[in-house]
Amino acid sequence: MAEITYKVAIRCYTYNQSIYIKDTIDGFVKQKTDFPYIILLVDDASTDGEQDVITDYINNNFNDTTLSYSETDYAKVIYAQHKVNTNCYIVSLLLKYNHFSKQLSKLPYLQQWRSNSIYEALCEGDDYWTDSNKLQIQVEFLESNPDYSMCFHSAFLKKEIKDNYDLDFSNIEDRDYSADELLAKWIVPTASMLYKLEIYNYHLNDRSKFLNGDILLVLQSAFLGRIRGMSDAMSVYRVHSCGVTYNNDIKIDRLKKYPSHYIAIKKNFPFVKRNIINKLISKSFIERATIQNTNIQKIADVLAALKYAPITTMRIIIKEYLKKL
Repeated sequence: MAEITYKVAIRCYTYNQSIYIKDTIDGFVKQKTDFPYIILLVDDASTDGEQDVITDYINNNFNDTTLSYSETDYAKVIYAQHKVNTNCYIVSLLLKYNHFSKQLSKLPYLQQWRSNSIYEALCEGDDYWTDSNKLQIQVEFLESNPDYSMCFHSAFLKKEIKDNYDLDFSNIEDRDYSADELLAKWIVPTASMLYKLEIYNYHLNDRSKFLNGDILLVLQSAFLGRIRGMSDAMSVYRVHSCGVTYNNDIKIDRLKKYPSHYIAIKKNFPFVKRNIINKLISKSFIERATIQNTNIQKIADVLAALKYAPITTMRIIIKEYLKKL
């Protein structure tokens, strides 16, 4: 299996997304490319029957003669080549226990295929690709412009619940984007990202403090080369009630950890403008203060916010005060 050079490795982590995962895999296998690529599909011990859905999909759509099953102490592993799209391969790791809850990385399990690839694309198990030329377009751009390390594109927003969702991925322009710009205002759909695997050579400290992996990939890419936005919408970002964004317990837990997250970014990426990262640190302390249980904790967070960005902190406090008048 590892002898094949896959130009692109598509990394897809999924958990309890049985009603969405077929759309996701469909978007992968319909890609029209002049190079081989591999889908690295990792199910994190789903409890909703998703592993059966994945197994059935592979059995029905991938070539019997290339189909192989193996088992480790952590996963059942399925490998195959697609019946029709011979450039498309898949490795599915059906994990036996949930790694997210144990804060265990899944990346080491994928190393034998990722190390044989040049680029990596991302897509979560509830999003999906809509353009069959997505990979070809992005790979051609990076190969024609070697000074670029990453590109991303617009996405359609599919809302399955009524909510004032504040992210907009539809207005990405055909131009370069800086790390500072993307850090200050996040506009990168996860399913739109394609980058050189070489970016992982950037060493990171305090890994346990990071919450959002996507921004790290952008910053690592920015260190290696330039980043390009593409205006064509080639994927769907799905908003639904089961997503992490709408789990209140997870949301509160993340709010508590965001100050450490941004401080770790500041330490790991010294090329990021200080005023931008300091404002983000300040805002994260103010947001955490609103959910703290005691006045002492609230005051401590406000003082921390003042330390990093005093003007930003005072503006937020005054704005909130005026709302109450």
